[in-house]
Amino acid sequence: FERARKFLEEKSAIQMMADREWISLYTVDDSRVFPYVYASDEVFSFDSDQESISGEIRAFQETVSSVSYERKNPKEIGFQVTPDISRNSVIYLNEKYDALWQAVYISKDGKRTMLEKESGVNFANAWKTDKVIAGGRIDLYHESFRLLRIGLMISGIAFLAVIAFLLYRIFTRKYGKN
Repeated sequence: FERARKFLEEKSAIQMMADREWISLYTVDDSRVFPYVYASDEVFSFDSDQESISGEIRAFQETVSSVSYERKNPKEIGFQVTPDISRNSVIYLNEKYDALWQAVYISKDGKRTMLEKESGVNFANAWKTDKVIAGGRIDLYHESFRLLRIGLMISGIAFLAVIAFLLYRIFTRKYGKN
């Protein structure tokens, strides 16, 4: 660990913010971090050759443009499609890859189109933008969160049905036939 820390400090990749007896706190140089949501005209994937990966990442980072997004909840993100997101771009979500992340394009007239995942990307969630037009909106969401909402609605309806049944039983016993 100590050798890696010294190496990263020498390369100015990390800088110490605080050093206490029980913790050392570092910050990572912004030029070495990808934005949370970004677009690029190139498809990037990691090869097994670890020797050239730093150069490949730096070259790819130069093609990246950050996307201004709005976080609706922890698992739902939305943003407007701007002219710099071309029809041949790829939208990246800087989250661990999970097949349950989905992207939907919503046109100006409200038509919804599911975006296809970019199969060439093997490290993040990424979608092709071949079906988008500037002025629309893209929503990224995790399918489990949508299913959670449906589950909550079903549970709420079942709870109300049980309460209604109990009230019915109470009133029929009290005021109705024995």
